[in-house]
Amino acid sequence: MNKRLLAYTAIATAIVGSFALVADALVVSDEEAVEVLVQDLVDDASAGVLVWTDPDSEPVSLQVAGRTAHYGSGEEARFADAVDHALRGFEADPEIVQSSIDVDGDRATVSVRARSEGELYDARFRLVRRGQAWLVTRIVTS
Repeated sequence: MNKRLLAYTAIATAIVGSFALVADALVVSDEEAVEVLVQDLVDDASAGVLVWTDPDSEPVSLQVAGRTAHYGSGEEARFADAVDHALRGFEADPEIVQSSIDVDGDRATVSVRARSEGELYDARFRLVRRGQAWLVTRIVTS
């Protein structure tokens, strides 16, 4: 009888553990969702970052070398040009030296340091959650 109870317990534990593994694989944490921004930056710099913005619904500020500009509805083309300029250091096959992600409720900060062509480039992104999506609201480069 004890062997049967032990077998049932082992089976139940395996089933519960399997459900937990499947649930973990299906659920994407906020950190994992926001971490995609780093890969998008490496893969296609400005175009990769632009997919994380929507100036029509969420204005974006861009700070480059201490100068800040704000972009809103109807300024997508001007904003895209500014982002191209701001992230030019990430265009030439960057190597990520360091990155950090901090999620606090519906807000997140992603900081990235990359080496490209022998130079170091830093970028920081502030994001806000809108429904299930994350949108960049601020970009700071130096």
